[in-house]
Amino acid sequence: PGELVDNIVFQKANRKALVEGKKPAAGRPEMMGITKASLATESWLSAASFQETTRVLTQAAMEAKTDPLLGLKENVIIGKLVPAGTGLARYNDIEVEPSQKAREEQMQAFDGFGYQSAFTQLGEDPYPYANSGYMAVPLDEYGRGLE
Repeated sequence: PGELVDNIVFQKANRKALVEGKKPAAGRPEMMGITKASLATESWLSAASFQETTRVLTQAAMEAKTDPLLGLKENVIIGKLVPAGTGLARYNDIEVEPSQKAREEQMQAFDGFGYQSAFTQLGEDPYPYANSGYMAVPLDEYGRGLE
């Protein structure tokens, strides 16, 4: 009684009650101000970042609440990738493989030393440190642990 819940949660609970043969809850819509709305969120981390931080954190600790980190705000707070765009969970395990044509084009872009030949096509020096005044040390004279 007197609890504020999101309309979607309210409708879902009433549908479940009707299916189970129980009496649905009665309620009315209420327009909340920005302060009250931010404190009524399910995310205690988001609520604590807005106002009444001590009260929200104390209540969350006493109720042993966990935060599933589903919203943008709580993910920004902890520095995690936000669940929007390519940050959505459904995109986390996608492996993109290049097409055969893309692989062939990529292989043609590299010369035998692993440098992109596109540099020389653009007139840029592929070895920008060659004229820096330092001498290159031939690695063949040193053991590289590859033997």
